[in-house]
Amino acid sequence: MNPQLEASIDRIQDRARGRYQHLLEGARSRTEQAAGRIGGGKKPLNTLSNLSIKLSGVSHRTTDTLLRHNTKLLENQLDVIALRFSKAAEARSVRDLIGTQLGLVPEQIGRLATDTRASLGIVLKAGSEARELLKGTVSELRGVRTTPARKPARKKAAKKTAAGKTSARKAAKQSTAGKTPVRKARKVRGTRAPAA
Repeated sequence: MNPQLEASIDRIQDRARGRYQHLLEGARSRTEQAAGRIGGGKKPLNTLSNLSIKLSGVSHRTTDTLLRHNTKLLENQLDVIALRFSKAAEARSVRDLIGTQLGLVPEQIGRLATDTRASLGIVLKAGSEARELLKGTVSELRGVRTTPARKPARKKAAKKTAAGKTSARKAAKQSTAGKTPVRKARKVRGTRAPAA
């Protein structure tokens, strides 16, 4: 064959092999990246699974607490109803019966209001607990670290400035006004007069 033709064919083959190798390397690289992403999907899956377990725990705890509380609420109301019947049995007249029954209304409403507030408190506590769990999980999924809420630091005492020193001197002068020079000096120095 012709040497120029063979050299051209060899160049074309080399280019084709190079492109083929480049395509293969790119495909391998993208496949490895995809495998890494799929493998990395385990962490969010585990995070969401842990969230659902924690939320389930909050739900069960809240339901249990509410059932116990509502049982107590019903017991309280039954106690008030029993008290109403016993007071009705003790009544000597219709007027006494009505007065006694009206007198028990504030107690019954007060107990019901207290128990209802406590029930709402249980639900609100569960809601805030669930919100904190969700907030932490979303932050974890986004890769943001969350720190627990801290109490605000106490403010440091302000340093005395020159203006503060002069006002302290003026106050000392006013407190020593009308005193003898020895007492003024002792007051400014912070010493006491000797016992006589």
